[in-house]
Amino acid sequence: PKVLTIYKEVEKYWYGTDKAEGLRTWNELDDVTIMLADDNFASVRTLPTEKERNRKAGWGMYYHFDYHGGPRSYEWVNTTPLEKVWEQMSMAYDYGVRDIWIVNIGDLKPMEFPVSYFLDLAYDFETWGINGRNKTKEYTKKWALQQFGNAVKEDLIDGIESVLTDYTKMSGSRKPEVTYASTYSCINYNEAKRVLEKVIDIEGKAQKYYEQIPEVYKDAYYQLVYYPSVASANVIKMQICAGLNNLYYRRKSILANNYALLVEECKEKDIDMQKYYNESMSAGKWKGMMSSPHIGYKEWSPDGWTYPEIYSVIPEKRSIMIVDIQGTEEAYNEGIAELPVFTNLGKESYFITISNGGSTEFDYKVETSSDFIKVNSMHGSISTGKDIIVSIDWDKVSKSLDGFITISGSGKIVKVKIIVEVIDITDLPNRTFIETHDVVSIEAEHTANNIAKSNVEWKVLENYGRTLSSMKMFPTTVSFEKPEQAPYLEYLLRVNNDEEYT
Repeated sequence: PKVLTIYKEVEKYWYGTDKAEGLRTWNELDDVTIMLADDNFASVRTLPTEKERNRKAGWGMYYHFDYHGGPRSYEWVNTTPLEKVWEQMSMAYDYGVRDIWIVNIGDLKPMEFPVSYFLDLAYDFETWGINGRNKTKEYTKKWALQQFGNAVKEDLIDGIESVLTDYTKMSGSRKPEVTYASTYSCINYNEAKRVLEKVIDIEGKAQKYYEQIPEVYKDAYYQLVYYPSVASANVIKMQICAGLNNLYYRRKSILANNYALLVEECKEKDIDMQKYYNESMSAGKWKGMMSSPHIGYKEWSPDGWTYPEIYSVIPEKRSIMIVDIQGTEEAYNEGIAELPVFTNLGKESYFITISNGGSTEFDYKVETSSDFIKVNSMHGSISTGKDIIVSIDWDKVSKSLDGFITISGSGKIVKVKIIVEVIDITDLPNRTFIETHDVVSIEAEHTANNIAKSNVEWKVLENYGRTLSSMKMFPTTVSFEKPEQAPYLEYLLRVNNDEEYT
């Protein structure tokens, strides 16, 4: 077949400009399959209109699991979740893109898993496409069973599926190559440490299953599961630790030095894993395969990539108490600080980090103004740093109130204000979401009402996106002239102020 690929450099010739008509309407191309393209990051750019769908030579799609170009390249291991592949390519199929599918995979070796899915999706579209919504987990288990099924039990297959799903979700949210020390906030919503917990969980699970895999399958597991998941998680961990190093360096806290050591450990692990894959695994069969730069891109290409910068604090020859309050930009040596609000709906817990700016250990003491305030440590000694977890004993709270925590150490005192808000929801309908901390946060599938019209409805896409799920309208090809003709989702929320919100 003859094809014309409408890739980024070709688009103006296809669509035309204000000075020249494009090729889109040329009858001479009726026997040429037109290949549309994604945005190089697995999101389809355009699809045929209803009038264009039945052209003689049909339509194709040029898709990407690997990309070398601006604004950023990614050429290492798989970072595209199967949920995204299904959602985008099944939509393309619905719009008549059914004649040729091509996916740019870069190196085949690290893309065996997504390539298997892409080919199976194309070959058996009825199973994995038409009837494939929310079946990527099933497919992943099937694929893992195909690789290891004769040697392992079902619970291990389930574990392998969870590692592959969790790591691609993590990397699909932010590719390792373009994750930096500043990517995840060390201040807001405890984001950096929450992501770090997920990263450590992925590493731990992958290691656990590696130890359980029979020896004869360890190399295969390392190639297909362990390396892409653990090496990716290690890069994310490295950058988060670099961010925490930078934070505590600005505080002049010697905790910065702890995180600098963790960054160095991650660097060594990255080098060691790459060396093992390239030189030792499978008797050196895959020499050089994992040599692609994958950390700290500074431009579209990997040229000039670098490990994150780290800084060291030279401690003063005394003790200096430094108090970090979750959600607060500044640190305190003394004075009054304030934690975010505690609510009976979120039942939040927050951390206070006590660290040292000097070389001399000091004792700290934590006192609470009321017994409804709970802390996990009332006293101790600080050489480098310690997290104090603060929560509320809700059995002792029936109304909104406040209190404070007093932290003393190294001759200084910091008072931390505690605000507790009891929100009455007795008269609110089920699935009403409440504004707290100046935010109303709702998972897409947590609707109050899902109203279908004319056999068109919104459906859940499980595990699609950064958190729980996404919602999408099906059939995907339907359009409406007026908003009132369309199916819709309703969400109930209560805000604190009567204003106009957009």
